Amino acid sequence: MLSKKLYVLCVGVNEYKASTVSNLGGCVNDANHILNYFTGTSQNTDFEIDGKILVNEEATKANIVEHFQTHLGQAKKGDVAVFYFSGHGAEESADEVFEAYSHTDSFTTLVCHDSRVDASDLADKELRYLINQISGQEDHPHFVLITDSCHSGGATRSMDDLKPRLTKKTDTRKWSDFIFADQISRKDVEKAVSLKDVFPEGEHVHLSSCEDGELAYEVGGSGVFTSALLDILKQSSGQVSYQDINSRTRLMLGGRFPQKPTIYATQTDGYNELFLGGSIENKGITAPVKYNTTSNKWIFGLGTVHGINDHPSHATEVELFDIQNN
Repeated sequence: MLSKKLYVLCVGVNEYKASTVSNLGGCVNDANHILNYFTGTSQNTDFEIDGKILVNEEATKANIVEHFQTHLGQAKKGDVAVFYFSGHGAEESADEVFEAYSHTDSFTTLVCHDSRVDASDLADKELRYLINQISGQEDHPHFVLITDSCHSGGATRSMDDLKPRLTKKTDTRKWSDFIFADQISRKDVEKAVSLKDVFPEGEHVHLSSCEDGELAYEVGGSGVFTSALLDILKQSSGQVSYQDINSRTRLMLGGRFPQKPTIYATQTDGYNELFLGGSIENKGITAPVKYNTTSNKWIFGLGTVHGINDHPSHATEVELFDIQNN
């Protein structure tokens, strides 16, 4: 009986309620592709997947927050929790009480289906608050945040069939609009020596589609970052580190699209940890093999993209099969 769980919450927003927010074309596809990948690759592992998906009108701010807390909040030590978001990203003028800690007058935000009409955007401080509820505890799961959205505004070159995932910067919200308003007051932040005193940072790894000041793009019905991420995961059978994923996505998108994916890990060793803690596709991978008669050596058609490296914690075992007898 499987005892470990992979909890996944995927959000994809193509359609927005606010007339001031343009619709997108590839975000629902992205969310479905990510969930389908996790569902398929978890079948031969020790993890049982429990996945949820919210798209378009389902992806209201209140619904996202509720599923974040009730669905991902079930994850415990030994489990893996993943929050994936594909949609518009933006900036919001921050309350001046945060400026002393952030050295900026802006929040980065995720734009929900009902943002700017029935609710505010989901601000980075709110996301931090939610993550800490899950991974700030002693028995916390392995938590991964993946966002394919813009994190700031700005102008950049246009390309045919290439659409930016961005909306304009919004004004400062009322404090009561924050999801943590009942737990954390403005005075609490004002009096704090460090932002971590009021907003502890739960342990997690964040893979983002672009740097601050850049746009994230979609083309051909999918976000270019999500497409690159899935290609890398499939090529490597999921056995690839977060740092390698970031390096390879930057390499794949570099020169083709004006965005550079980023990585952030709260723990230093998190960068070299295998994706989802190595919990997916642990059945191994196959590769072409040939014998070089000149060097008298076997040559395996595998490389870093497949998760093969010389890191001592990522040992690689090779098993040979006689195809004629199997």
